[in-house]
Formats: sequence, structure tokens, C-alpha cells
Amino acid sequence: MKQIEDSISFLVQDHFPQFYKEEGETFIEFVKEYYKWLESSNNTLFYSRNLLEYRDIDSTVDSFLVHFKNKYLAEAPVFYDKTRSNVKHALDFYRSKGTERGTKLVFREVWGLSDVDIYFPGRDIIRASDGEWYVPVYLEVSLSDKTKTFVGKQITGSASQATAFVEGVGRRSIKGKHFDVLFLTNKNGNFQLDDIITVDGNLAECPVVIGSLTDIQIDSSGRNFTVGDVVDVVSARLGKQGKARIDSITDSTGKVTFTLVDGGSGYRLTTTPVIAEKTILLRNKTSSDPYISDFIIDEIVIQPQANIVFYSSNNYFAVGDLVTGSNSTADVATGRILGKTQKQVTGTATSNTSSNVVIGTGTSFSTELATGDYIRFQSCTSVYQVSTTTNATYLTLTTTGPNVTAMHL
Repeated sequence: MKQIEDSISFLVQDHFPQFYKEEGETFIEFVKEYYKWLESSNNTLFYSRNLLEYRDIDSTVDSFLVHFKNKYLAEAPVFYDKTRSNVKHALDFYRSKGTERGTKLVFREVWGLSDVDIYFPGRDIIRASDGEWYVPVYLEVSLSDKTKTFVGKQITGSASQATAFVEGVGRRSIKGKHFDVLFLTNKNGNFQLDDIITVDGNLAECPVVIGSLTDIQIDSSGRNFTVGDVVDVVSARLGKQGKARIDSITDSTGKVTFTLVDGGSGYRLTTTPVIAEKTILLRNKTSSDPYISDFIIDEIVIQPQANIVFYSSNNYFAVGDLVTGSNSTADVATGRILGKTQKQVTGTATSNTSSNVVIGTGTSFSTELATGDYIRFQSCTSVYQVSTTTNATYLTLTTTGPNVTAMHL
């Protein structure tokens, strides 16, 4: 597919006959500026040149979201402010229709209810048949020759002390991993991971509960997760290929994540740590007292400050720059800039050396500048004084300006 240029205003001058370039340069420049205006935000060419990007739900404009919703979530009861997230997970939404998870998802997304209990009447229905419906209870245990002897006997977990009656034993293999399954009845208590299963109290060569992943307890929370993300469950033991889907997240404030670089020494269990809000890096420390060589804890530090007002400049100052004040004979003071009111004007400006007129694009000359203000074009060393500001995009200088195109002030 051919590449679509984001901007075409720079091609305008190549579409005029030669005599326009010789006798109508102003008209060509006017048409070029007109196309630049069309390419600016929220104008015709801005949308048309970026149309292919609007196919992506992450980069499309808000006005297109209704079309994504009508295509992928037609008639779905979702809130407008959650359309992007819901469209991205539309496939999961449709796959979960009719399930317990899908029902809870609808209640959470539409009505904001996260604590919902789903009741299935089929669990309590009176059946005409005399058959008994039951949900099988089983244990997954490691391979052992003793396992097959547990059928028809009561087993006990070595750590949990849970008990159950073994109805049957089966062997399973999942992705090359073999294990035995004990089918239980009359379970009393809950068996736990690494329980050694025995029938007579002798633990030698008995199988160990290995189980399957059924629940996750989060001991230490993370960050930058979103609902629907699939994460890997990594085990330092025997578990492999576990995956979990994030069902809900919680915003937290006031928590600090840090790494202890140097633990130091001399602390006690009763020591109260204090986290410094600000730090100061010092160089060339001097003291008028030869017995004092450093600052002490909780000492108050004062830094002299001064305000400098200037009316013209041939440079753009930044916070942290070192400035020097001088008179006719020597430098009298130095200091670093802590803050400033010098600012950059919104938008870009175009000027030429044959006129004192400055034309702005996306600017606010009438509100950001006033008669007598000094301005400097980016990458230019000269400073110019404003004569008048006619409107937001048109001003005049007291002298002719530099030859620049679409440059920041």
C-alpha cells in the first residue's frame, strides 16, 4: 500500500506553472498557508490525512467510537466512557454470554455492581428420576505404589488432618505429566498442598497432594494492570503453564515503591524512619568555624534568593541555567535560575526580511502579547519588539523580521 503523507502543504508550490513562481510568489505562499491551515487540528485535511489511523480503536477520535460500538457491540448496554475498553474485549464478552462470568460482567459494566451472586435453580430442582446428582470430589496426588491400595479405605492428610473415604483411583496424564486421582466421599475438612496421604499413619512412600490451580491469593499488589489482562502464574515448584485473567483492579494512593540501596547501621526496631520530601546536592562546602565541617540532622538551611527583572534578551533562559551580573569593571554576582516567567508563545509564526508583519498559525497573539513586548524566533539570536497585535494570528514589529517559516516564538 502506498504511503499517505500526513502533510501535503509542502507540495503545493510544485503544482503551479513556472510563470507563477516568477511573478506570483505571494499567491503561491498564500495557497501554501491555506493548506497548512487545512492540515491543522480539527480541519478537513487533518482528518482525511489521518483517516487510516482512525481504524485503530486505540488511536481513533471520540466521534468515531459510536461506529465501533454499533459494529462490534450493537445494542449492548455499555457506557460511552468505557467504549474503547469494551470494544477491545468484545470477543471475550461474546464468548462469556450465558455463563456466570458473563452475567457478572454485565452487572459490573452496566450497573457498577461487583458483588453479585448468581443463583442456578437447577441445583435445587426436584427431579422425577430416583438417580442422585452429585459433584465429584477428588484429590490429585503424586505417583505411588500405595495409592491403589487406598480404594475402600479412609485416608488422612498428614498436615491438615482432613479425612475422606476413597471410592476409586484413576491415573491421568496432562502435557506429559502423570499423576493419580483419588475420588472421594464423606470428606471431612480440607486437604492442603503437600499433605502426605496415609491410611495407617505410616508416611513412608505415601503419595503427596499436588492439586491443581483453583485460587490465587495476592500477597503483594502490582501496578499498570487493566481488567482483562492475562498474566502467567509462575511457580518455583512443580506447577507449569498456569494463566489467570485479571477480573478487577483497585486504585490506590499514598503508597511508595522503593528499593533499599544501602541499609546503613545503628538502627533499632523502635527507630521511626523519616522520608525526606526534598534533597540538596552540595559542592565546595566551607565553614567559618574550623571545628564544624558538615551540616547536622534537622538543621535549618537558608538559601539566599533574588529576583531579576529584564526588558530585553537575546537568549531563552531555562531553569537551572547559571547567570552572571556584571558592571563596567567586573562580575558582581552569580546564581542559578530557580524559576522564570519567560514563556513560549502558542503556535508557530512566519516572517520575512522584507516586511515587519508576522503571520501566526495556531497562535493567540492578541491575548499572549502586547505592544512593547520583546520576542525572539527560535534558532534566531536577534530580539524584536512588538508594535501592534491586530488579532490572534497577525502582528507587526517595530522593524523588519527575520526570514523564517512556521517557527516557534
